[in-house]
Amino acid sequence: MGKTWKKGRRNKNGEPPKKRPNTQGVPGDWKEIDKSCPQFEKYYQELGIIPEDEWSSFMEHFRADLPATFRIINSRGDSQSMSEILQNKYFSKLDGITVNGKPAPLPQVLTWYPNRLAWQLNMSRAEIRYSAEYLSLHQFLVAEAEKGSVARQEAVSMIPPLLLDAQPHHNILDMCAAPGSKTLQILEAVTSTEGVMPTGVVIANDGDYKRCHMLVTQTKRFNNPAYMITNEDATRFPNLKVLGPGDKTQVLKFDRILCDVPCTGDGTLRKNYAIWGKWSQAQALGIHKLQRRILLRGMDMLKPGGRLVYSTCSLNPIENEATVLSALRDRPEFRLLPTEGCLEGLKRVEGMTNWRVMHSSGTWYNKFEEVEDRHRKAIAPTMFSGDAAVHNLQYCMRVYPHLQNTGGFFICILEKQQVEERTQVKASEIETIADLPDKKEKSTDCDSALIPLL
Repeated sequence: MGKTWKKGRRNKNGEPPKKRPNTQGVPGDWKEIDKSCPQFEKYYQELGIIPEDEWSSFMEHFRADLPATFRIINSRGDSQSMSEILQNKYFSKLDGITVNGKPAPLPQVLTWYPNRLAWQLNMSRAEIRYSAEYLSLHQFLVAEAEKGSVARQEAVSMIPPLLLDAQPHHNILDMCAAPGSKTLQILEAVTSTEGVMPTGVVIANDGDYKRCHMLVTQTKRFNNPAYMITNEDATRFPNLKVLGPGDKTQVLKFDRILCDVPCTGDGTLRKNYAIWGKWSQAQALGIHKLQRRILLRGMDMLKPGGRLVYSTCSLNPIENEATVLSALRDRPEFRLLPTEGCLEGLKRVEGMTNWRVMHSSGTWYNKFEEVEDRHRKAIAPTMFSGDAAVHNLQYCMRVYPHLQNTGGFFICILEKQQVEERTQVKASEIETIADLPDKKEKSTDCDSALIPLL
């Protein structure tokens, strides 16, 4: 039997318990959060990820609370009806009223989200929760979220599953799935075609046993026979064997893989206030190798012609472009796909093609050869830009808070090229050898040339 909390309980020194700090922006006698981090500002200003004339707006949005966003589940068959109810019954009541002496903000549709089924309200969740004017809307959203008709999810978090382009016949792996909001989107995509039963499978994996329980909670309202949860280390995700033609076992290769890797999360400063006080460049340097191993494992499990979406909620190129670039160097059969024409209406900037690497001591380096011996334990060769331009890193997508009042995010699409395309290139080389005049040499050379193809 657990302990019960007694009224007036005191600590070891006989003092009453301290009041919790105000982390939700609700008025009260609580400690104000210090939303400043000189190291964070100095690093990104020197790195130049934002034009100088946008810097003040960039930081101003980071210090403001994150707007509440939600979307309507699109596989229920009544999504348009739900949208009409929200607009006619709840949004219309907010028109013309005031909150704290100011006009009440109205929910704005996210125009880049398919079928206009996602909305953003420029108030924090706490402000909505404690506002009498928004009480009925809040209660409705909570009730519908429990039923599985509505999902409350950050706007930028909705992007990676949309770029995955999941279809009902696809075998899909979400490598680092918890808490499960993106997995839920994938499940929607594979079951949104009315009357069509998915013939593929969606596997949601997470290496943390407790976070797997979060996956169950998040997706239990969305019963799907083509869904399973695994608890494996993403860097060593096992090969899954399935029955193939002739009842022979074969390793399962995936059509789509979502690789939303663990990161430092400095793009979430608007909701994860603790990062303001503990941000450090050492964190990005330390997690780069883990991210790289997860990405490489995902690339190895993808089918030729398949698509992998890599994403983080970090702004640091060490966790983003550097990780992707180093993986492309190791897996030349992959290429980046352009994202410019995807999700019309979403404001974003291109990926970085040149960056420097800073040690946690503050020393900057342009290339690995310049790194001092004492810093080489923390800084790896895979962190530098080098031949970034060759691999089209501008195809990556960066989302910044001041562009559309969101959080920060990084996304890119990797495609594994068809085996046939690569084989044809090698076959053409063999044909050139076959044109040699000496038949004996031709035979010998052709035999040796065929060895790598077997």
